[in-house]
Amino acid sequence: MMYSLWSLLFFIVFSNQEPRDEPGIEVSSFEDEGSMGRCWRLRDEKCPNPDINFWLFTKANPYGMKLSLDNLPIDKFLPLKPLKVLIHGFDGHRHYTPNFQLRPRFLELDINVISLDFPKLVKSPCYSEAVHNAKYVGRCTAHFLTTLLERKLVAIEGLHLIGFGLGAHVAGFVGNLMTKYHLEHITGLDPAKPYYLVNDTAEKLDRMDTHYCYHNRSAEYYAESITTPIGFIGYFCPNFKSFATGVCVPKEDTETMGFHAHPQARGRYFLDTNKSPPYAMGKNYMHLNRQLKGKTFLNDDIIERILENNSIG
Repeated sequence: MMYSLWSLLFFIVFSNQEPRDEPGIEVSSFEDEGSMGRCWRLRDEKCPNPDINFWLFTKANPYGMKLSLDNLPIDKFLPLKPLKVLIHGFDGHRHYTPNFQLRPRFLELDINVISLDFPKLVKSPCYSEAVHNAKYVGRCTAHFLTTLLERKLVAIEGLHLIGFGLGAHVAGFVGNLMTKYHLEHITGLDPAKPYYLVNDTAEKLDRMDTHYCYHNRSAEYYAESITTPIGFIGYFCPNFKSFATGVCVPKEDTETMGFHAHPQARGRYFLDTNKSPPYAMGKNYMHLNRQLKGKTFLNDDIIERILENNSIG
């Protein structure tokens, strides 16, 4: 069962400012459980940036190649072929979620994939620095994709951004910054909540960044949704309380979750999943479980308050 619930992860970092040792980057040190490390905070918006890299994966080259705007492999791009851009989150890299779940499935379908790689800018435990750097990653990604579009190596209709966690907000920044080309398809998998609970939609992934709303679901569900024969089918319910209390019942007002979601779908849709792969249950609502207590990180008292106040949905 998927619920729009989230938790904040707090950590304590002991830091002290050091002299900057790289142009355009502020460096601070941290001590975490006896080990020393560095946090990196970008302080300019120059693109391209050596710490923000783009790797192209194709069916013919599943191991990937690092791209440079100065030397793009034109023969590897086909304007009529879809291009998926995968963006990792906090403490991630080009082989991290959502890459290892989604990339093999797209390559099997002969869909080109670009995986972003910016691990230095989002390393643990430097979360506040990672959030700060996200907008710069978005800026350089927008610059990179705009160049591909201007050189007619990619068609805007086939361009699809998929971001996980903090990467979902990077995708939002890209959509907000690509003013010349309006992205029609952005997917956010479990968008990060800490530091993004703000009203300024320019600072987070928002429905206005794209024709699609983001999809708050895990990469594994999304990966399976690409090829599942029965689909993840959810039914409409106006809010979580109405679902949990049984006010809403399964009916014809349904939508498909994930890769095949309808571009005009709006609202909240609820469904159940199997406990292990394959997760999809299609329209099997016979044993739909509405019980939340004892099945999440929230204790029963918090769940009761949620239902009383209808604070989700």
